[in-house]
Amino acid sequence: MLISVCEKCNGIWFDKNALAKHVKGLAANDHSSVGIFNLFERRDVLEVDQDKEKEKVCPRCGLILEPFNYMYDSNIILDRCRKCMGLWTDPGEVEKLVRFMSIAKEMEPFGETIANLKGKPGVLDDLATLCEELTKPCDIRALLYPKIILPLSDENPREKFPFVTVSLIFLNVGIFLLSFLFIKNIAGFFDRFGLVPADFFSIGTITSMFLHGGIFHLLGNMLFLWLFGDNVEDRLGFDLFLVFYLFCGIGAGAVHSLMNMGSEIPAIGASGAISGVMGAYFFFYPKVRIRVLIINRILPVPAFLLLGCWFVMQLIYGALAQYVGGACNVAFFAHIGGFVIGAISALLYKQFCQIEKSNQEKPA
Repeated sequence: MLISVCEKCNGIWFDKNALAKHVKGLAANDHSSVGIFNLFERRDVLEVDQDKEKEKVCPRCGLILEPFNYMYDSNIILDRCRKCMGLWTDPGEVEKLVRFMSIAKEMEPFGETIANLKGKPGVLDDLATLCEELTKPCDIRALLYPKIILPLSDENPREKFPFVTVSLIFLNVGIFLLSFLFIKNIAGFFDRFGLVPADFFSIGTITSMFLHGGIFHLLGNMLFLWLFGDNVEDRLGFDLFLVFYLFCGIGAGAVHSLMNMGSEIPAIGASGAISGVMGAYFFFYPKVRIRVLIINRILPVPAFLLLGCWFVMQLIYGALAQYVGGACNVAFFAHIGGFVIGAISALLYKQFCQIEKSNQEKPA
């Protein structure tokens, strides 16, 4: 396999399918060697213009490279040639991919343990059925892909049209389309308007909630926002829901920044705020059935089970990310922080409503 290296910036060019094989090989090694990137394959010298103000050009075809998100929810933005499908990686991006992929290996024992609970009574049986795919010899993150587990709809009719939820969806989709159509230096754009833990008190803390690194990242977030946001908005009302959404997003960003203090790697995505919406749904509507596509079947799953499993997975992923070392490219602690903030807010709101109702029922 031939890998081309730019001597000026140490960026690396991979021909079609070469990067996936290389990352897989590195991820199979001990975690301690992940941060030390050595090129074992043959290498040649490649001249690539790395001026951030200029567009990158494919060294093989001469076409302008297009940015894309390498893996679902990874927020690792690489540059790809549409013709030859080669990939350009800036310095440090290969290491990020290896850390991202290495998390998968540590999840297999957990999957086997959960699957062994199948057949036992109660919630454990439902949990085992939901998670038995973990035992298969594949990437653990396949659970997040639509072909494995995908919530489709809930059995929870609303009273009012969700204007805020729909507006947020249109805003996120619009910004995504405009950014990838008209922003040439998309990586620099994310650096400027993403959430940078080392610079938390900046505009990026807000704008990061409306940026996404790829189409699947965007569609996944918008699906969850639509599925859970309409009912939470129905419960809170338009104005309070918007404040709640932004509050959860900022709080989730704060938790992510605390867990990655000093990091200058930007985080983007609405998942922190949406996790807050999910946390509120967990306590507002725990027994509502969610129709979930699992493999090739649609099953009704109680909200508390589906969201509870999701939250536990975020905890495990977050712990493993810390174990692997280095900044992980999925903001698991933003998910965790947003969910907890949303859940606490929902509990306080329910308590407040009960007090108000009790006061109104008291005789004058």
